[in-house]
Amino acid sequence: SRAKANISSLQSFWIRNHYINEALFVISGDSVTRLTRREMLKTAVGAGLAPLILSGCGRSSADTPEQAGVVPWVPFPPRAVKQGGQIVFGYELYIGRVLSLGLTITGIQILRDGPTGTEIKTYEGAELAQCLFSKVIPFSAEEAIFKGGDYAVLLAWPSIDVSAPIPAALYHRVFFSNGAVISGGTASISTEATLISPPVKGWGWFANFGPSNLDTHHRKSITIMQMEDGPFKISISQRFATDWMKIDPSNMRLYSNEGETNEDFYCYGAEVLAVAAGTVRNALDGLPEGPPGTDRPVPMTSQNAFGNSVVIEFDDGRYGAYCHLKPGTVSVAANQRVTPGQVIGSLGNSGNSDCPHLHFHVCNSPEALFSEGLPFSYASYQLLGTYTDLFSPWTPSASPQTRTSEMPEINQVLAL
Repeated sequence: SRAKANISSLQSFWIRNHYINEALFVISGDSVTRLTRREMLKTAVGAGLAPLILSGCGRSSADTPEQAGVVPWVPFPPRAVKQGGQIVFGYELYIGRVLSLGLTITGIQILRDGPTGTEIKTYEGAELAQCLFSKVIPFSAEEAIFKGGDYAVLLAWPSIDVSAPIPAALYHRVFFSNGAVISGGTASISTEATLISPPVKGWGWFANFGPSNLDTHHRKSITIMQMEDGPFKISISQRFATDWMKIDPSNMRLYSNEGETNEDFYCYGAEVLAVAAGTVRNALDGLPEGPPGTDRPVPMTSQNAFGNSVVIEFDDGRYGAYCHLKPGTVSVAANQRVTPGQVIGSLGNSGNSDCPHLHFHVCNSPEALFSEGLPFSYASYQLLGTYTDLFSPWTPSASPQTRTSEMPEINQVLAL
């Protein structure tokens, strides 16, 4: 059976301050210690760090990567999903012992099916630098949470034409500055279902920090946690998460006035909907909200970071996490059955949130923070355009586009 997380042990993860700030916390039991905080860019594309890898202590220039046991590894295999008219695969490639050996990666090639397969994607140059991470400050190699964590990590998001056959697996080659090449890291492709209904309905829904390899908010929210049997588990529950906000046609903005109250935001209080038939596994209500852009009204822990929230187990075995709901509006309880489109609460600003929005993601476990994020798709929606300058009025595209069986992208504005 699946090992349960030892929540009392030291755990490290990013709890992201939505929309304005990002912060790195270390969690011990129920207490949270803030280690660093910096202002994010004032656009949907924020500035982020990778919450993950320790800096290695040793160095062995005599060994080649193969001799030293450098190993490419995909801990969670990707699931194919349609996005932007293509089939995409969002996942992570870990490359072991890169830090302690002082190796420099210059390129990573992704091949179809195996070592003789055709190339799907190569990360190199500026794109590699943007997607490859190797350590985070201020953690040190001596801290127990990082045992066995000597890895570089590629955030991968390759794509193929929608008419092309989906590969059975992805295979990797890693190129180093010393001329060495290692191969492996075979990742089997899942083609399981991704279809759900939207968690909100109506015109003008903005996919803030939506699914993309360019998202510096959810995409990099890697968690590292110790299991009861000793090993450390690495996961990204928010791999395909979205922070849903709403644009109003009266002023083409996300909020009225100066956005100083929750009620100024047009999404505040919107109905939040079950996206599939299933059973409620967790339901939390009663946590307070603060005004936008202010300190949290209660100390943040791993238990309340998502605020008033609901986790539903869908009948197909996936889970949906609905977060930051308005206090007093959660209308379902644990073990209750829900149907698609059923109202389960109202959009709010509780938990680790800087302004009203619905954080929603699909994952593989009821432990919504400590799980693996799964892609999703909607049967049909209208793409109205994209929105990047959140402090200026939005300009819609000339004509809406109908998208079918697709996962939305970062910064898109939709009619759902």
